[in-house]
Amino acid sequence: MADQEQQDPPVELPKVSLEILQTIRTAQQQHGLRHGDYGRYRQYCTRRLRRLYKSTKFLHGRGRFAKKALEPHMVTDARFLAIPLLSAERGWAMAMELKGQLAQGPAAPKRQHLQARLWKAAGWAEELSHLASERGDHRTGVEADAYSAWMRGSALVEKESDWDSALGALMRAKQLWGELATVGAAASQAAARAQVAEVDPAIRYCSYRLGDPDADLPAIAAGSSDLVGDKLAALAAEKHSGGAAAPDSATRFTWQGVSHALPSEASRAAVTSAADLASQLEAAPMEEGGDTAETSRQLPLLDKLASAYAAARSAASDAAAAATDNGQKAQWEALEVAVRGASIEASVRRARLQAAAADARFRHTLARSLLPASSSRPKDKARVGRPEEVVRLYDTLASLTTELSDVAAALGGVAGEALLDSTAAQAAACQAGRCYYVAHTHLAGGSAAEAEALFGRTLEHCQTASTRFKECEKVDDAAVAEVTALAAAAAAFRVAAHAAAVAASERITSGVDDLSLEGGAAATEGGGYLVDSLSAHTSFAGGPAGKDARIAPLVPPLQTIPLRPILLDTALEHVKPPALEHRLDKQPATRSLTSRLWGGWGAK
Repeated sequence: MADQEQQDPPVELPKVSLEILQTIRTAQQQHGLRHGDYGRYRQYCTRRLRRLYKSTKFLHGRGRFAKKALEPHMVTDARFLAIPLLSAERGWAMAMELKGQLAQGPAAPKRQHLQARLWKAAGWAEELSHLASERGDHRTGVEADAYSAWMRGSALVEKESDWDSALGALMRAKQLWGELATVGAAASQAAARAQVAEVDPAIRYCSYRLGDPDADLPAIAAGSSDLVGDKLAALAAEKHSGGAAAPDSATRFTWQGVSHALPSEASRAAVTSAADLASQLEAAPMEEGGDTAETSRQLPLLDKLASAYAAARSAASDAAAAATDNGQKAQWEALEVAVRGASIEASVRRARLQAAAADARFRHTLARSLLPASSSRPKDKARVGRPEEVVRLYDTLASLTTELSDVAAALGGVAGEALLDSTAAQAAACQAGRCYYVAHTHLAGGSAAEAEALFGRTLEHCQTASTRFKECEKVDDAAVAEVTALAAAAAAFRVAAHAAAVAASERITSGVDDLSLEGGAAATEGGGYLVDSLSAHTSFAGGPAGKDARIAPLVPPLQTIPLRPILLDTALEHVKPPALEHRLDKQPATRSLTSRLWGGWGAK
């Protein structure tokens, strides 16, 4: 028996397939990264990992944590490969979230934490590559190897010391993704090409660090990701202003008419990069109607502008913390407030772009829904616009406006008062827009009366916003025109909501008036019911979808039925029953124990 067991060949497990690029790109787009929310994506990865641990029964002890290694022979389906993949994504998302928080506090501890999370993500990616090479099919193994190389290269880029290794890892990832972009399904090829385009700026950045002065740094920064965006922006500004006399924009930062000196080379490079990006944004203004293509071109520029402002704010914060003189410290703190205000203004512009695009999608969807059913509708596959999406964007815009008003209060002076007036008008316009789309939400849900009231409230907010815009020191004619157009649309939809509310109330009244408890004309209107005319060759089905069908009357008419007579015996209480004591058996008297024992004495 032992010899037979030794001769039996081991059972070969089937290969496992997992589309790594498709999995992570879909998860990122659906869980926060479309809006740059790395915290939400990290929380999704944590929840997904918990579900995977439970579904695969790959638990780490009961009560106290006991780490359990994932071996290749344990991988029986794609869920086991998803465990290291999502662990790597969670670490990477945490690192990107920390990178966005560098300007909000001391940079050194967060940067160390950022690098630690990136190296942990690289370790999980390497484990994924090992498991995929052992248990995955050929495409899964190649995707895992490319993902591991990219994650390791990203960690080395953030380390900023071993540029040769970083360039080699990123070049390997680009080569593997380039091979994947030529085979497989169309969606997989598109995902691979997108990864190649994303890793290319990091490769050119590493080449520049290794001594390639001919690298086109502005072109690299135009397509860079969040990982190297701020580094590339700083280098591009450094190259732009190096060697010659620095212009005034490279030595001072001006916001709301107040000029501030810059404390360091890093802050000057960041401000110069921000000025270049701002000029590019001004050269490509937002088109009327919220053009989606124009929005997609401006959003990356606004993201890089926010990164440049974050670097400048971090430099100002570090200079204020290191300053010993109170006057100099107050100067750097004022610079930090100004950079923060400029950064919030960029975020407000980004939110306005997104709200305009969402509004355009909603108006397109609304126009399509108003077309008659008989007409030929366009067969485009445009994204459906919903009022709830625009409401969420207006909430974000209102929050940013509140932050900008706080900065205006901290700024003080004439510039601060002018900014406060402007933010008050913007806040009223945000309230008007949000109320307008909440009304559309109620109107689509069938609550016409509530929608009518909200459209009326929108008109009040529009009036308030128009008045406040006209009271500002510099009247924004475009904003006044936008509020006026919103008021006109709200007035039109208010009439429509009122008509819908009246129609709904008439339907309810007519339905109540038609109710009857007796059979008659109201019950038999239209020729009777099917249950009463089973032998007649007549249709009782009614119109389309069974409207006005006459199958049976509801509620059925009441009918009288015979009842037993009711007898009232009123003489029962006055009848005296006869005596029956003589019919009862006489029972002997009960004797106690003492009488039974001594009762015989003296008895005759």
